[in-house]
Amino acid sequence: MTNEKLYTQGKRLKVQENYSDAEAFLFATLKPVKPRPEFVQGLRGRLKGPLPSIRTSLRALQNVLFIIASVISSLVFLIAGVRFIVLLMKRFKLLRPIRNRLGNNITSITVPLD
Repeated sequence: MTNEKLYTQGKRLKVQENYSDAEAFLFATLKPVKPRPEFVQGLRGRLKGPLPSIRTSLRALQNVLFIIASVISSLVFLIAGVRFIVLLMKRFKLLRPIRNRLGNNITSITVPLD
């Protein structure tokens, strides 16, 4: 951070390799603050986090959801691949309609309604 400048209240301070000047300036400018006890307790509770059993169940739920999403995405990919192969087969005339395979021997059957 050599040759950089620190601006504060319209004054320019040069920052050197040793940060002792900047640290002295910050120590003289900033005043220590004692936090409220309820703030400290709330922060301590958030830092400790939930109980391990809750973490374990959340982890298991994440694994189950990941497996379900993987299966669904695999099925979508498989269906898209099959559709693409069918499209290519139709395009290159490798797949003919079923009625051409059966021939034109099929006629309509009429049933008398007595």
